[in-house]
Amino acid sequence: MNKIQLKAFFLFLLFSLLISCSEKVNQPINQNKIDKEEIEKLISTLSWDSFIVYTNYATTIEVTNKNASILENKGKSITPYLVDALKDKEKTVIAHIILTNIWEPEVNFINYYYCIEDPFYETHYQCLINNLKWYMPTSENYSRQIDEYDQNRIFEYWVKRINS
Repeated sequence: MNKIQLKAFFLFLLFSLLISCSEKVNQPINQNKIDKEEIEKLISTLSWDSFIVYTNYATTIEVTNKNASILENKGKSITPYLVDALKDKEKTVIAHIILTNIWEPEVNFINYYYCIEDPFYETHYQCLINNLKWYMPTSENYSRQIDEYDQNRIFEYWVKRINS
């Protein structure tokens, strides 16, 4: 091979390498593309039944809804959808748990108190995770509840958190 053929071959290899590298760089962007309909469908399945609180040696939360795990694996890119879900009392706590797992996993632990407190006038558990408080009844006659004040406060917290 003469010098001209060698230079042409070298330039061909360099050009081929650049093309293959640029395709690999663009590949993750396409994989992380958000499908709005898919996200909304996954979020629509979230409810109070998406997690359980149980005690053994310690009180813990277990996410039982597989779609919650799928949402969590999508990462920070779906945050606006989860923040919007905080407005629905059925979804507030599980959306908050997912957001905490994504943004602040170091504070994902639960405090659990046995108490009698207004406005329920019944014995119930007060649960607190990453500054969100909600109530779980001690009997099956009552449902889980969240105060509107706490729901609004945690919505404002996440809006400020993601905008900072």
